[in-house]
Amino acid sequence: MNTIPVTKLKYDLLSAKPVTVLAVVAVLALALTLPLLDVYILAAASSEIAYWLGLYSLFPFSLNMVPQYLPLLAVFFIGYKLLRKRANRIDQETQLAAMAKAASSPVQLHSFISRKSGIAIAGNTLLIVREGKLGAIPLEAIRKAWWDIPGRDVVSAYGASPVVAWQVGMANKIAKEEADANSGFYFEVSDIANPLWFFHCTDASILRRWNEVIKQAFERTDLKEKAA
Repeated sequence: MNTIPVTKLKYDLLSAKPVTVLAVVAVLALALTLPLLDVYILAAASSEIAYWLGLYSLFPFSLNMVPQYLPLLAVFFIGYKLLRKRANRIDQETQLAAMAKAASSPVQLHSFISRKSGIAIAGNTLLIVREGKLGAIPLEAIRKAWWDIPGRDVVSAYGASPVVAWQVGMANKIAKEEADANSGFYFEVSDIANPLWFFHCTDASILRRWNEVIKQAFERTDLKEKAA
């Protein structure tokens, strides 16, 4: 009956700042994009209908103003990408540092999925991040380990009405989200408080790699026990 230490990950302000900047960039990009909406409104309906609905009065911009906004949109798009990449880098470094501290040992291998999901191995300790909580699991506490990517049924609607086609599309989307939510690596451990740990991942190549890593870790542990 092991008590697996569980800690809540805390991301520093440097990680929060890029996220805040991303939100500001998104708002500014949306504000700059609003003048372009008249293009889609006029393309979808005649000018008479647009005036009748009062839509064109909300976006009183001419089409010749579109090119001057394109460079600004390009700048904001590139800035968004760079800031998002930087924020992701900071989150990864924060998660890795917390794992090394929890294991009191250097991390040999680390797979970062998001700030809510990650996995690493440090010595004889497996580290898993799930929903922002970090668990340090000794290898000897693992009773069973397996990975799974559930399949799902896809429904097709040929010649159906738009409403039926939308309903079928939503059903397929929900089925995919449920399958993705259950995809990952499962660890059954000897701990009453947290008997089942789950590393969420939908990439089969990452799960196969970690399956081999854990197998080799178990083999090394068995050899050490036999040598002792």
